[in-house]
Amino acid sequence: MKRKSILIILCISFLLSCKTSSKFNRNDIPRDKEKKEWIFAFKAQVFYECLKNNNVMIEEDASPSLNFQVLGDFNVLSKTNAIGKNYSKIINDRATWLKGGDLEGYKAITNGCLFFFESKELDSIANSEYRNMKSNSKKN
Repeated sequence: MKRKSILIILCISFLLSCKTSSKFNRNDIPRDKEKKEWIFAFKAQVFYECLKNNNVMIEEDASPSLNFQVLGDFNVLSKTNAIGKNYSKIINDRATWLKGGDLEGYKAITNGCLFFFESKELDSIANSEYRNMKSNSKKN
């Protein structure tokens, strides 16, 4: 009788823990996905601006429009543009003109912008901007 009681209590505990766990996951997954998409769009827009401000040819690219659909705020867009423009100057100053061979007269601009896209510095900026956006939306 004692074993049966313990077994029933364990089964009920297990079922309750599964139910609680599934509620937790259902609520967090959409928020986590939204955050990841927003941060990616922020960083992608900075990357795009970095390329654009270094005169890398980008024709018929819908990325800025797609990024704006996720970001949804012209103030955020102006921040991404400013960060990309400022970093493009840093890259342009750091990059050296390649000499000799087929690459003479070129700089490694795209690699520099991509390096910044993947940097912890831009991750930190994007996460901070996401938190600001979320706190501002709660106020309104």
